[in-house]
Amino acid sequence: MARRRTRDVVDVATGLATAATEGMRASSRASAPSRRPRRQWSNLSAAQKERYFSAGRTGRLDGRPGLSARQVREYYNRGGTLKAARGYHPPKGAAPRAATLRAQAGVATKEDVAALRAAREKAPSWIPKDRALLSDDTSASLSQIGSAPKNWKSVVVTPLPDRSGFLMTVTTKRGATWVTVLPDRNALSEVGSLLKTHYLDFADPKEREELKKAWSTASGGELNIRVEFMIDTP
Repeated sequence: MARRRTRDVVDVATGLATAATEGMRASSRASAPSRRPRRQWSNLSAAQKERYFSAGRTGRLDGRPGLSARQVREYYNRGGTLKAARGYHPPKGAAPRAATLRAQAGVATKEDVAALRAAREKAPSWIPKDRALLSDDTSASLSQIGSAPKNWKSVVVTPLPDRSGFLMTVTTKRGATWVTVLPDRNALSEVGSLLKTHYLDFADPKEREELKKAWSTASGGELNIRVEFMIDTP
């Protein structure tokens, strides 16, 4: 079947959120889509590549020592950086990074699954804690974003180069960029619902208030976040 590009631009503030709906385009009131971000291993210099390879060999890249060249390239293409190798400290409330990366790659161990479940209760308040709304894997991936929605300017979701998942890129109002991986379409759907509805109609009363506060301006108004899903659908 021919492939058709879906480019959905979602303005959370004005209710244009219809992300990932095939064939739909947001109203012209939304700003024009930005260029699709790409992470190309081939664009790195030989010295940069060697730093990644060295961190992969020692386990400083994602917690696993002895990574092969292919695994290091996959790590980079999934949005991984050398911050972990430089003593990078994860954002407050973030799930264990190594366990999260393995879950994103589909190779999580039983210990990783337990660690991500335990970390769920300490996740930032903008991430639902109810597992019926959001899986532990998705929660862990989102927790790697060290900025609250109040500070977001835009969200862009694109397929990974190898089509094994999706790269979520958050740009803040101050110009900072955070990236994380959504490992599959289930995570993509969960994040789409979070961006559209914040799960306010499904969360229990206590969490509903926390989510409403986290996803609103200081005056209680809607956040103005431009969301763009750039995906190919069969």
